[in-house]
Amino acid sequence: MATAIRQAVGPDFTVGIRISQAKVNDYQHKWSGKEDEAEVIFMQLRQAGLDYRERGICKS
Repeated sequence: MATAIRQAVGPDFTVGIRISQAKVNDYQHKWSGKEDEAEVIFMQLRQAGLDYRERGICKS
């Protein structure tokens, strides 16, 4: 979706994402794949051409 948005708005429009392991209804949730899963997710986001990525942190 991020790639499609970047293509639709062009390079002069700021596009970013906020991502978190926690779910709206489950603040204790953690990605089951841990660091390996995070590496895949953030690599794909990097390749999507986003201007920023904000990583949400939820203290449990």
